[in-house]
Amino acid sequence: SRDAPYTGKLMDTSLLKALTRVKLRIGDRIRINSGYRTRNHNARVGGSEHSLHMEGKACDIAAISKERKYQIIKAAMEEGIPRIGIAERFIHLDVGTGKRHQKPRIWLY
Repeated sequence: SRDAPYTGKLMDTSLLKALTRVKLRIGDRIRINSGYRTRNHNARVGGSEHSLHMEGKACDIAAISKERKYQIIKAAMEEGIPRIGIAERFIHLDVGTGKRHQKPRIWLY
């Protein structure tokens, strides 16, 4: 099935502001591999059924080296980003709220 036409949905403002602060702390560009996703796209890439990408409250930032991962994680924590996922080639950051996403945590993929 095809995705619905683009609806103008933007990334969550609090996430964008936090990402800007992370970038400034790092002092270098960051490359977002995945930001907002439609439900269909999320399913195609194997995203969680309740993925915050579909609400524009999550992103995956390219990070291959250990040093780059450390920079991003450190900056994200300093900026109060509550949820961080660590994968082989990216760092997932999200600013989810509500019962399911209220607790700060770090996890591995």
